[in-house]
Parts: sequence; C-alpha cells; structure tokens
Amino acid sequence: MTNTQLFLAIGIPTLAVLIGFLSTMVQIATINARITDLANRVSVLEQRFEAKFDLLMQQFYELDNRIFRIEDRLNLRP
Repeated sequence: MTNTQLFLAIGIPTLAVLIGFLSTMVQIATINARITDLANRVSVLEQRFEAKFDLLMQQFYELDNRIFRIEDRLNLRP
C-alpha cells in the first residue's frame, strides 16, 4: 500500500465524518433559531394576554364597585 492509498483510505472517511458533523451543527443552529423565535412569539402573546387580563380585572372591579353602591343605595346588604 502506497502513501497515497493510505492517505485516501484515512482521508476520505474522515472528510465524510467532518461533513456529516458540520451538517448536523447547521441543523442544530437552525432548530435553535426556530426555538428562539417561538419563545419570542410566546413572550409577546404572554404580554398581550396579561394586558387583556388586567383590563378585564379592572372592569370586574368597577362592576363590583357599582353593585356595592347600588346595594348600599337600596339597603340590600345587611
């Protein structure tokens, strides 16, 4: 076996493994970017939900306050 044959016998499989490793790393980076984008979207939705929930709770407290004032006016509460 000559030196060229030895280098080819070792180099070609090593090159194939390196290409496979690099393609796997690219896929992992792509998945990581997608997960980060999804996390950002969930964060935005969370903020919107909290804002809507706060508005709903404020309206609930206003309605509750109105009911108490009506009850006081009509002397319905003990």
